[in-house]
Amino acid sequence: SSTASLLNTDLISAPRWGGNLWARYNVPQGVLRSVGLGFGTTYVGERFGGDATRINGYPLIPGYLRYDASFYYKWRQYSFSLSAKNVLDTKYMQTISNSLQAYPGYPRNLTLTVDYHF
Repeated sequence: SSTASLLNTDLISAPRWGGNLWARYNVPQGVLRSVGLGFGTTYVGERFGGDATRINGYPLIPGYLRYDASFYYKWRQYSFSLSAKNVLDTKYMQTISNSLQAYPGYPRNLTLTVDYHF
């Protein structure tokens, strides 16, 4: 940064620690051969939000752990997937831009996707 007060400071909304883990299993044979299941987790550590040049410093945004799951099915030329994000409906703050702009994380939501392969 060309601003001297920002040198060696933490970036806004950038955690020092974070990670994702996702696993998917497709049934290889038998009656459920076209079925797949997925499960994942996302961890975001605590981070600073707001404006780095404020006199009274940064607000601290707590970290969170979120779980996601999916169900997959393939039939002929169609692929179906049902995804659930934030399965446990964890309440968390996505980011804080300043004292007037705070953005919460998404609540539990489901997404159904249908693909046709030709």
